[in-house]
Amino acid sequence: MKLKFSIVALLLILSSQTSFISAQQQQNVGALGTEKPLFRQTGKNTGNACYVYKKYVVMTVSSDNTGEDIKIYKRKNLTDARKECVENDRTPYMMLKNSGESYFFGLTGDKFLTDSGTSAGVRGLGIVGLTAKKIIFSTPYQGSVKVAGSAIVYDKPSDTKGSLKNCPNEQRWTKEGGSVGWVRPTRINLTTLRETSAGQLKCVYVE
Repeated sequence: MKLKFSIVALLLILSSQTSFISAQQQQNVGALGTEKPLFRQTGKNTGNACYVYKKYVVMTVSSDNTGEDIKIYKRKNLTDARKECVENDRTPYMMLKNSGESYFFGLTGDKFLTDSGTSAGVRGLGIVGLTAKKIIFSTPYQGSVKVAGSAIVYDKPSDTKGSLKNCPNEQRWTKEGGSVGWVRPTRINLTTLRETSAGQLKCVYVE
């Protein structure tokens, strides 16, 4: 009886310091198409977060400057997702230390994604294998990232330049002090980790 009361009291204390989002309100964490967590909890002051999925629990710990450490746990309590964010004194299944500017970018199957960078332009996309417990693929990208079935689609910066005739915003971007860059829609198979083209070159604004 005392143990049950202690757990309830602890949850009440945590609820005053964190914000909870119910299962009905869940959205993707990071990239489009990634799994929606069953439950999430975010520290109002720390920025630390806990995301509970069907098989895994992801906890992020913000660094002093930019980026965050990412801790992965296997689900222990399969009936009460909220308890997974309280019982966090066990050893993580794996941990990815912050490289200085890396963030959790979503879970998909037995892999999770990271996003890194300090600007809104070219950023870094990482794929982390939960079986291998390490980064198994990384690439620069610019724009959106979307998980589509067993693949990820993203715009990859290209050294090849397209025709300015196909870039209607070129003059406006130049007048605003920017320039034109080029990206190619790219698809990577999550099983083979093989990249293939997914479309024609597109122009993007470059500061």
